[in-house]
Amino acid sequence: VSIAARESSVDARGLQSIDGVRTGIALSVGANSNVSLRNSTVENSHRSGVRLRLANRSSASLEHVLVLNSGSDGIMVSVDDEGSSASLSRVRSLSSHGSGVKVETQGTVML
Repeated sequence: VSIAARESSVDARGLQSIDGVRTGIALSVGANSNVSLRNSTVENSHRSGVRLRLANRSSASLEHVLVLNSGSDGIMVSVDDEGSSASLSRVRSLSSHGSGVKVETQGTVML
């Protein structure tokens, strides 16, 4: 599943990715956008379970997200500027081959 938002708002709920060759759910958020991912599951992704990248005064939230058996980091969050922010609430990453949750930020991240 891949979602890219630019100057928009996206509310994604109930997504499920199983046996993905790449990242289970990839979210790219930029240019004054807001994205939320809720009640979603990723199983057996060959790369990251969930990858979230924010830039240009954007925001995102992950809530009730479960990642099982990812080939790399379970949940990867990258915030590229000080005007962007991410919030993670009730997320779980089990059996990841990298970090369970990895955060790289120049902005704000609330865990």
